[in-house]
Order: sequence, then structure tokens, then C-alpha cells
Amino acid sequence: MGPSLKRRSSRAWLVVVLMAAFAAVAVLRPPRRRTAGAPTGAVEYVFDGDTVLLADGRRIRYIGIDCPELDSANDRNRRLASAARDLNVRLVGGKTVRLEYDVETKDRYGRTLAYVYAGDTFVNGALVRAGLARSSVYGDNTRYAGELDRLEETARTEGKGLWADD
Repeated sequence: MGPSLKRRSSRAWLVVVLMAAFAAVAVLRPPRRRTAGAPTGAVEYVFDGDTVLLADGRRIRYIGIDCPELDSANDRNRRLASAARDLNVRLVGGKTVRLEYDVETKDRYGRTLAYVYAGDTFVNGALVRAGLARSSVYGDNTRYAGELDRLEETARTEGKGLWADD
């Protein structure tokens, strides 16, 4: 095999390797979030760590997470619930948020179920990552269950919030 043929063969091999690498990256990267034409709303009130009221009257319940309740009988849970609400206020209070729906769009209480974004921040994930919410699947809304599970595992490993030793 002459030098010219070796060079062409090496280039062809390099092209195949690069194409395989690009294909692997496309398969392994997290799912793209739908943003074009996504519904939005201005947050008027933050009830707790996982529920807000929009200015148009919609109550939004965050999909895939569960925060401790403010009215819990347990002091530690009340403190964590308060911290979750405080973080939620910092993330979305008074802001216009973008909503992404999954399979089920309403819960049994009539609240709208959504993944919530404040700018580029995935609010549901931020609460889980801070250890102030558990990843929790209800019904068929599972689009980001894997991502939320990974964020919860990170919070557990780092001993944050719900998983802190106190």
C-alpha cells in the first residue's frame, strides 16, 4: 500500500471514529427541553416548595418532586419545608416562568402539573439538588424522572437538606 492510499485510509478511519463519537454524544446527552412556544406565567404567590399561583389564577404543582409540608407535626420537616419555600421564592417569586407539561396536566385537586423553568434554571431539579425535595413519580409523568433521581442521589451523597445528619 502506497503512502497516498495509507493517508486516505487513515482519514476514512478518522471520519468513522468522529461520526461514532458524535452519535454517542447525541444519545448520551440529556433530553432537550421544549422552549419554543412554551406556555408562561407570572408567579404571583409561592405557597410552598412545590406549588405556586400564577397571576392568571392557575395553581401550578411541580411535576416529579415532593417537598416537606409546612404544616408537618415534625419540627425538622417544618424547617425543611420552610427552606424549600424560601428557595422556591428566590427562584420564581415575582418572575415569569416557563411551563412544560407531561402526559397528565391536572392533579385530583385541579392544579396544573408542570415542569417549571425560571430562565435556564430547571426549578424542579434545583429543589431536588438542594436536598429540599424528593424525586417522586405520580402517574405517567415520568419525562425527567431519571434526571430527578440522579439529582436526588447527588443530594443524598452530599448530605444536603433531607439527607443531612442533624
